Amino acid sequence: MSELTKLRRAKNGCNGEIQFDGKYVHHRWDWDGHTMSELGPQMDKNTWINEHVVDAKHVDEVQKMLVDWELYENGWFIVGYSNNHLFNYRCQLGNPRRPKALEYLKK
Repeated sequence: MSELTKLRRAKNGCNGEIQFDGKYVHHRWDWDGHTMSELGPQMDKNTWINEHVVDAKHVDEVQKMLVDWELYENGWFIVGYSNNHLFNYRCQLGNPRRPKALEYLKK
């Protein structure tokens, strides 16, 4: 991913910027916006999952939920939409149900 790639913070139905675990969620954007460098260094998403899952038997389900998400020091970046359930839920797109895998994360 190029440092010049433009990003936008994802928004919900009320135009509020969404977060996940206290970090803003970003996606690609063709116009002026944030840049990849603003996200800081990439973090190990699997370490994050292992630290936040209540019961290790649910790690696979949480990994599937976050398959298109990359974790950075200053935010999350959506790299694809092969599993957009969590993204749609957080952005209030369509009529999404709360992903079951969210129940497996520490509050």
